[in-house]
Amino acid sequence: FVIIQLSDEALIAKKIRNRNAKIILRSYFNPNINSSKTYTIPLGYQSGFQEKDFAISQDRKYIWSFFGQIYSARNFMLESLNNLQPNFVNQNKSFMSEDIINPEEIKKVYRNTIFAPCPAGYMNPDTFRIMEVLESGCIPVVKSFNSIDYFKYVYGDHPFIVLKDWSEAFEIIKGYIEDKELLISKQNEVMLWYKSYKNKLRLDIKNLINADKTLPESIQFKYQRS
Repeated sequence: FVIIQLSDEALIAKKIRNRNAKIILRSYFNPNINSSKTYTIPLGYQSGFQEKDFAISQDRKYIWSFFGQIYSARNFMLESLNNLQPNFVNQNKSFMSEDIINPEEIKKVYRNTIFAPCPAGYMNPDTFRIMEVLESGCIPVVKSFNSIDYFKYVYGDHPFIVLKDWSEAFEIIKGYIEDKELLISKQNEVMLWYKSYKNKLRLDIKNLINADKTLPESIQFKYQRS
């Protein structure tokens, strides 16, 4: 059998020790787990975000958009980006609170958005937002975690824009907006990479579940081991 371990955002769950499990798939990368049968996979996205049509228009209304709670570091993030207009910001009280907008409405905005700032979650750098914006054809903008690109351990050699600090966001995004050719190239890079990423991940998990001896193609699994 296969174990899928979810929701260990704070990395406090006890290590799963089960000699009979083929593999253990877990969300949230934990560098303290060195089991050869444990693989970290992305959180995924809310129901309603999966997009079958990737022929997404590159002419979009909003330079950037953000949906979610606004607290502490996120205030500074929004202040750093505020002068990039037009943008769309929607604040909700808490994760999955009653005032949250439904996925279909969020996706409509994202599909009209070029960049999507993806700040860390409450206790971990990873969030559902990453794959939600990727499904919508946005370019994720993330911040390094303790000077480390956390997302390479979940997404491998990704094309996200990785910042040392949110204060860098304005000039970097402005540079893309002012260079149409550079922007289109980045949008295509993200779209093509994401297709490939999901296909490789799907095949790797299938092979792992079936105990196929083929080595996983997804580079993030090699980074996790190292």
